[in-house]
Amino acid sequence: MSTSGVIASWITGLSLGLVLAAPACERPATIELGGACTDNAQCKSPADTCMQVAGKQRCTMACAKDRPCPSGYACPVTDPARRNVGSCLVASDVGPDVLRAY
Repeated sequence: MSTSGVIASWITGLSLGLVLAAPACERPATIELGGACTDNAQCKSPADTCMQVAGKQRCTMACAKDRPCPSGYACPVTDPARRNVGSCLVASDVGPDVLRAY
């Protein structure tokens, strides 16, 4: 085999390796706070957690008095043992009787 044939084979093998490796790359987080998700990696900053809320998976983020939710979101307590923190949820999805962290 000539040198050019060896190089062509190597380049073809390298190209195939890159193509095969491409699906393993991480996908960028694209789902905004409050959007439907299936795992944490999908949630776009500032959202960092995909959490089940009222039977639906939603991107959310931790909140507290010193880390408030953006406008239009509420901070209901999501862990009764830690009443001063919660998770940002769309305000219209949070009932009036739900305990809020702040």
